[in-house]
Amino acid sequence: MTKQYSNYPPPRKANECIETASRAFQLRSLFDDFWSEGELALLYGASGAGKSILAVQIAVAIARGRALPGFEMPAHRMKVLYADLDMSEKQFRPRCIDGENKHEFPTTFFRDRPPSLDKLTDWVREMIVSGGFRVVIIDSLASLKLSADGVRETLPVMRGLKKIVDELDVSILVVTDAEPPAKNATASEADLRRSRILCSTVDSSFALAANIN
Repeated sequence: MTKQYSNYPPPRKANECIETASRAFQLRSLFDDFWSEGELALLYGASGAGKSILAVQIAVAIARGRALPGFEMPAHRMKVLYADLDMSEKQFRPRCIDGENKHEFPTTFFRDRPPSLDKLTDWVREMIVSGGFRVVIIDSLASLKLSADGVRETLPVMRGLKKIVDELDVSILVVTDAEPPAKNATASEADLRRSRILCSTVDSSFALAANIN
């Protein structure tokens, strides 16, 4: 005699799960194939590769609803928070002024930083809930490092950010440093050394390599 477990519904066929998910939600690209809505993504590369410049360009493009040339991105404006852990306002300002011309950012682009770096995940959650942000870019995770490789400090933060992404259905891109690729080698997760474990917490990761030609 087969025992009946009436408290639980019977398992569904895998094909039914896929069909339901396809109807309910389709991931839309935030930055082409590299980062989609509802994902925690990691952008890494060697110091001086231009990660911060790219991160700001991505943030502004999403906030403006105008894709960077050659990339698939949202065609509608989104409210974006750029959490700048590296530069103060005095350091950020010169990068936005060219002679007498001041760069005008879209009104949906916000830049700030938590009052304390050890409260980063709490601050990000509060900004999302109270400010209505759907997209957050954090630059850079390297600012949290206290130990030699920083894994002890950064891994709990990445896990906390992943929890925020899953619970609040938002999109977060985190920028961090990596070692330069070996000579004649392509940039890869191996350049993160021990910090490679951070890739296990994210939905996607991609590298930016400096052009040495």
